[in-house]
Amino acid sequence: MAWSKDIISDGENGLLVPEDSSALRKAIQNLFADESLRHKLGANARKTILKNNSMENATSNEYAVYQKLAK
Repeated sequence: MAWSKDIISDGENGLLVPEDSSALRKAIQNLFADESLRHKLGANARKTILKNNSMENATSNEYAVYQKLAK
């Protein structure tokens, strides 16, 4: 999915996999086999969501939109 590259950093907070069933299968098998990778990706994904979706961030973004509309 095109939007996923805006949110996911491959190998840091998730895995970006080509739209190919064998690539998806391999990625899932790697996750099942590597507990530390699962924990790393999960922890980093949570940090990313909390950082990018905080109340302050959302309020700041909305304020910027209203400022543009007011001009």
